Amino acid sequence: QQAREQKREMEAAEWFERGLELEQSGLQVEEAAQAYEKALELDPHCVGALVNLGTIAFHGRQWKKAETFYKRALE
Repeated sequence: QQAREQKREMEAAEWFERGLELEQSGLQVEEAAQAYEKALELDPHCVGALVNLGTIAFHGRQWKKAETFYKRALE
């Protein structure tokens, strides 16, 4: 059980890193958001993914969506 959870957290971290790489490229924001969403599927408490999804939503002027991600990150 614990080993399975650790594996999911590691896989979530890999998806988070992939999202960062895509986002930093500046060209693939939608793909970065998908990578962050995948990280959250694996680890719903991945704060970095929540914050970055909030920032992507914020920059897209999706205020409520951004607020939701930021609030989840604070929980």
